[in-house]
Amino acid sequence: MATPYPWHPWTTDLALKEDGQRVDLTDNNFEWWYFDTIMDDGSTCVITFLSKPPFLKGPTAPILQFNISPPNGPYIQKMVLPDAGSYSASSEHCSVTMGDNRVEGDLHTYHIHARAEGIEADLTLKRVVPGWREGPFLPPQVAAQSWLGEQVVIPSGTAQGTLTYNGGTHRVKGTCYHDHQWGSAGAQQPGAQGNKITSWYWGRIQAGDHAVVMAQVYDTAGPAMTMWMLARGTAITFDDTLTALSVTPKGGTPRVPATLDIAWSPGAAPGAAPPLGTVSFSLSSTQEIASFSDGGYLRFVCPVTMTSDFAGETFSQDGHAVWEIMNFS
Repeated sequence: MATPYPWHPWTTDLALKEDGQRVDLTDNNFEWWYFDTIMDDGSTCVITFLSKPPFLKGPTAPILQFNISPPNGPYIQKMVLPDAGSYSASSEHCSVTMGDNRVEGDLHTYHIHARAEGIEADLTLKRVVPGWREGPFLPPQVAAQSWLGEQVVIPSGTAQGTLTYNGGTHRVKGTCYHDHQWGSAGAQQPGAQGNKITSWYWGRIQAGDHAVVMAQVYDTAGPAMTMWMLARGTAITFDDTLTALSVTPKGGTPRVPATLDIAWSPGAAPGAAPPLGTVSFSLSSTQEIASFSDGGYLRFVCPVTMTSDFAGETFSQDGHAVWEIMNFS
């Protein structure tokens, strides 16, 4: 259901446990903690702690997905498969360990250590924009009924630390994002009954003191769900009205467009309040920084120019984005 104007998340008053383990370790359930950074030197680092392969039934089988893209040259992608006995996750707060890799955080500050063959990261992430929850907090037995649940913990923040790659250790600083997702392989997919989820686009954009987190999910009938967050400083505007978000693929292939033109125009739906303006930008797939599931999942980084006349604030700001394509078929 669409959130009424003035469009805000359910709450930004999160409890520590909301970034702890959300579902029990069973053959049906899966969970992951995702962190991405874009550094001032042009490098990127994305680290994901997964309890097991998502959307599949099976026992706990931890995975560390670890990607670094240097300022120049091809990206480096590693997948670490620690022993299941080395995996632990606290239900009280974010504290995940798998083998020699770990993340610890308290909704505000996170410390990450990750290591794979030839690469290593020691990073501290700090929240700028508050995390938020779209609906009520779900206890484990209810969360486990979700096809895919999400908690956006750091929509926009800062990162600093060291990245080791190509034989050298580099001191870095930049921006960051963190979310936390969970679900059950046996849960019913969202959307209209009988329609299957086929794909999604997701992105996080930082342009000056403006940040956007957006997603468009598709099923066999077309666009099925949307999510949009615009932060101006630390003030959040949230919208899940399907008709407010326009996502237009251009060029490339049907599975991997060359660009995505994004425009958010709240109040533009028939019978709704007069439009309050538009926020727009384009995402490019020129620079790939990750590929999983035989190319079914792709991640990119790109420069962006965000323009807006929303709510009486007119601006054009340059920035950057991490965005992804997920194809289930």
